[in-house]
Amino acid sequence: MPTISLFEHEKSLISGWNISAAQLQKLIIFSEQHQERYFAVTRAYFIPKNYIGRVQIGDISLEILPKTDKNKALNPANGLLQLLFYTQTLPQILAKKGKGEANLGELWELYVSLLAREVSRLGKKGLLKQYEQATENQPRWANNILWSKQINTNLTRPAYFYAARWELNPQHLYNQIIAQAVAVAIRQRWSEPVMRELRQAQAELNGIKITNEISEIAFNQLVFSRQNVDYRLALQLARFVLFNLNPQSLGGADFALSFWVSMPVLYEKYIKIQLATACIKANWRFAYQQPLAFWKQQPQRPDFWVENTQKSYILDAKWKTPYRNQANGEDLRQMFSYGILAEASELLLIYPQTTAKGENSEDFFYKKTKTSTGEKNMRLRLIFIELWDKKGGLNLANGELLIQEMKKN
Repeated sequence: MPTISLFEHEKSLISGWNISAAQLQKLIIFSEQHQERYFAVTRAYFIPKNYIGRVQIGDISLEILPKTDKNKALNPANGLLQLLFYTQTLPQILAKKGKGEANLGELWELYVSLLAREVSRLGKKGLLKQYEQATENQPRWANNILWSKQINTNLTRPAYFYAARWELNPQHLYNQIIAQAVAVAIRQRWSEPVMRELRQAQAELNGIKITNEISEIAFNQLVFSRQNVDYRLALQLARFVLFNLNPQSLGGADFALSFWVSMPVLYEKYIKIQLATACIKANWRFAYQQPLAFWKQQPQRPDFWVENTQKSYILDAKWKTPYRNQANGEDLRQMFSYGILAEASELLLIYPQTTAKGENSEDFFYKKTKTSTGEKNMRLRLIFIELWDKKGGLNLANGELLIQEMKKN
């Protein structure tokens, strides 16, 4: 099966591809079906968007990698999957049932591992139980006697009472769905760490009996409330596993399977976790998308707001490659308005390190601004961070790096 590898926003001449007209037509149809959200195809060029991922349609496979990968040949099974695990981000998987087998490698393991972890978490927290009415013929008085059955059953046994009672029971649809999903997943072949997670999840579900095959109708019956909202992610994962890993669910003639991740969203989540963790260690205050009063019901929301006893900082994560390491006018105006509204001293634009070496910029602008307590100097800097380490794995030192940058005078 031919595999075409590209990078985000990297225009590629279709004439250089070794594919047939029929294979290209399949990619065009897929793009049009999704309103060119993931990539566009013109007469001469193939143009990826801000999504990374992989699509397999019939006998052709296309993968789009992060643009920061160009120097390090990132192993998708290493750095990218680490990033997905780290941010607990579920790629958007689009699947059509059909004949054939799809091989998305470790991405399947991401879904299965997340399912196992969620089920184990629910089990340790305590599985949801629901009140169900049970009937029992018992040798003791009960308030809710079922008189029709009492007369028919116990007419000659006056010492027994046929009664109904309410009890908390874990044998309900929500638990049966996740139990069946774990059972389907554990029958597949995964890496040993994922198999251990599945066995742990299965142990947490010990006692849950699977009574019926789960269908789409069962998922349509699910209603979420404050009592069971904690099950939402586990049920979403279970749905995907049940209808895409279960061989009984496959059928039809055409097969298409893909996963997609928005890199700007993924990058922002990564910076959020890194920065929040580093701020806790430094005993600094951290806020995510704190609303700033701007105009009527339309507040401004910077990505991150950090404060210590001396200064306040506004940080914004941009999944962009600034031309010549210079912020564009739109980013500058946005950061300046954030600084004014938050009365912040320091503004930092956080860009990913790409092929060209990006140098952190000191004093990109330095202005005196009026605040509620007088004038204040406001400075904007550009910070470039390495998303991957030298081995192609996820870099977990950027939170500390950002703290050190903020400490610079």
